[in-house]
Amino acid sequence: MELIDHMHGKPRLQAELLYGTGSRITAMMTLRMKDINESRRLVTFRHDKGGKSRVVEIPAYCMPQLRAHLASIREQWAA
Repeated sequence: MELIDHMHGKPRLQAELLYGTGSRITAMMTLRMKDINESRRLVTFRHDKGGKSRVVEIPAYCMPQLRAHLASIREQWAA
């Protein structure tokens, strides 16, 4: 986690999600907004290793930054 402490913004959020969910970079790159359930703190990685989908809990420490990031994306779509 020492490396993550030196990161900021979107790259830090991505690194924290990768570390906290135990996912692969390819799964993170194909992640879509509809795959994230904020209220239940779950993320669905579709067609992960072996073509299977899996649901993983999002770590609590990622949620504030993730909510802020999703809000900014929603604003971009609204504009």
